[in-house]
Amino acid sequence: MNRLASTTQPAAMPARMFARLPTVMQATGLGRSTIYRLVSKGAFPPPVHLGPRAVAWRWSDLDQWSESRRVDTGSMTGSRAALRVKGGRSTAQADP
Repeated sequence: MNRLASTTQPAAMPARMFARLPTVMQATGLGRSTIYRLVSKGAFPPPVHLGPRAVAWRWSDLDQWSESRRVDTGSMTGSRAALRVKGGRSTAQADP
């Protein structure tokens, strides 16, 4: 039996550490310009440099940002709790 094979973990998906811009756009629903505008305002995690011409975002930073954006809908009823975010713009719909 191969000692190396017995001591290593089975092949698994690599840990997700970094996300490139297209993945960030898909995951957040935000456009490129909106992401960079929010970064410049300090309202979105900044990218990290992977090389001279490559940047990416840490998934941990994106997860924290996402958690901070959660809306507490427990105290709201009906469609008052409906919040849509698309293209960096959010619109809340409230019952009259």
